[in-house]
Amino acid sequence: MSGTTEPVLVDGLDQVLLIRLYPEAEGLSDAGAKAVAQGTQTAADGAALEASQYEPVLGLEAPDAPAAPTAPPVNVDVPYVTQTGDMLSCTMGIWDGEPTGYAYQWTIDGVAVGTDASTHTVVAGDAGKTAACVVSATNALGTTAAPPSNGVVVTAPAR
Repeated sequence: MSGTTEPVLVDGLDQVLLIRLYPEAEGLSDAGAKAVAQGTQTAADGAALEASQYEPVLGLEAPDAPAAPTAPPVNVDVPYVTQTGDMLSCTMGIWDGEPTGYAYQWTIDGVAVGTDASTHTVVAGDAGKTAACVVSATNALGTTAAPPSNGVVVTAPAR
């Protein structure tokens, strides 16, 4: 039989294995069908594989986990606001320090509005006023607020 070699991460192992796939392998046993039902390896064409249909070629160590943060997040690119139709959208900006969560605070003419979301639906009373957002990033060592985003003069919602 001929086959192709592909890298595969196998659940329960801390190694990446290169395995040889045999596309000409035929039907699965009951054990193979159960393995597929549990989400195990499938070939590129969707044909399920079982242990007897692949052979280990080489084992490689899994990559190291990222280093834990050593300080609260640091903003390196300020968030940016745009308006499309009735929706304002705010990017999260770019952060160093492995953030694990983000919070958003919208302002219209400097007054806090909206909910903790990256978007805000404008209302008729917002037209002509300036919208901005402040994004805060959090990691295990603290929370940092970015400088306010650019200001966008809100256009009247289409209704």
